[in-house]
Amino acid sequence: MFRRSFLGALSAVPSLPLIPDRVRRDQSPPVPSEDNFMFWFHFYGAIQRDRPMSTEWAREKTVEELDLQNLTDAEAVRLLELANEGVYDTDDVPERWRTLFERLEQEL
Repeated sequence: MFRRSFLGALSAVPSLPLIPDRVRRDQSPPVPSEDNFMFWFHFYGAIQRDRPMSTEWAREKTVEELDLQNLTDAEAVRLLELANEGVYDTDDVPERWRTLFERLEQEL
């Protein structure tokens, strides 16, 4: 009896509302403006490639090397994490950077 109740409660866990530190695709926060080319390069890469921003260390080290104008380091790290997790797609990258990166990929 107890086992059945426990398993029933456990099966309901995936249907619980949004876990605070996870964001679903349809609830992705808007990407704030940032003019830094390298930020968008890493953001685009996190979306397109095989999880290059999968560790906190990689994200922090990347942001440490950027000269961000419109984002704090913590915001940039969080955006790279979300991009790496698939919350964003390439349509979220500003058009001028996205077209540049797409053109570069085609030429390579």
